[in-house]
Amino acid sequence: MKFILSTCLLFIFLCVNPLYAEHAEEYQFGVFPYLPPQRIDPMWSPLAKYLTEAVNRGVEVRTRAEYSQYRQAISQEIFDIAYIQPFAYIETAYFHNYIPLARWVSKYDIHRKGRLAGVFVVLDDSPITSLDDINEGVIAMPPERAAVSQLGVLSMIEKGMDSNKRISISNQRNHISCLQQLVIKRAVACVTATPPIIQFEKKTGNKVRVIATTRKIPSSPVAVHKRIPKKEREIILKKLLELEKSEIGREFLSNAGLSGFVVTTDADYDEVRKISKTLNNKKK
Repeated sequence: MKFILSTCLLFIFLCVNPLYAEHAEEYQFGVFPYLPPQRIDPMWSPLAKYLTEAVNRGVEVRTRAEYSQYRQAISQEIFDIAYIQPFAYIETAYFHNYIPLARWVSKYDIHRKGRLAGVFVVLDDSPITSLDDINEGVIAMPPERAAVSQLGVLSMIEKGMDSNKRISISNQRNHISCLQQLVIKRAVACVTATPPIIQFEKKTGNKVRVIATTRKIPSSPVAVHKRIPKKEREIILKKLLELEKSEIGREFLSNAGLSGFVVTTDADYDEVRKISKTLNNKKK
């Protein structure tokens, strides 16, 4: 009788506490919406499957429609594992019990430094060859708080472009929307990053050309919440560093436009903190 009663109480508890039930069965792997949300799951599910086999627990990909919603989920500590852009890490995740494990390496990063730069791009047939050629028009960027957007704004400040009233910034929902502004002629340039360019060109057939590159910072980390046991954190890190050795890992890397991951720590993002401080002082 006591056993039946206990079982019933547990069932009721799980029903009225869906978050507890979900965490009891699987890890939520949050991916910030740098691509349209409908593209996130097919892109990142191979990695989730790869990690599922490593930790013997379901790993399910989750995202949000907006950058702000994703940051809110991070602040609520919903995700067990999270792919986070660098500024969101220092401004939000760091204060909510997330530990960076590894950051991505671009397929073009031959020295495997794991660095992220924003790139100003135009359509391949555009007459624009450098930022000096842009005297007016709209420069599209992902959401204002996206890493490449903040790096792009910093580049414009350093070039004195922020004082030109004939140049404006139009923030889009994600990198792909930013690139699409070039195609529909609503922007003269877009600030984005290398992996989304690979996705965009593969999907649309349009070719873009880089006209300027921002300063580089450590790339976006995969972080884990402190509630994940230390032993499992070590397993996850090991598997991320060995992605190239498995078929499913190579599939993910190829589709994502990456060559792998390298170890990262909180201290690596101190330079991002300095840039954030500079930009915040500029806004005052």
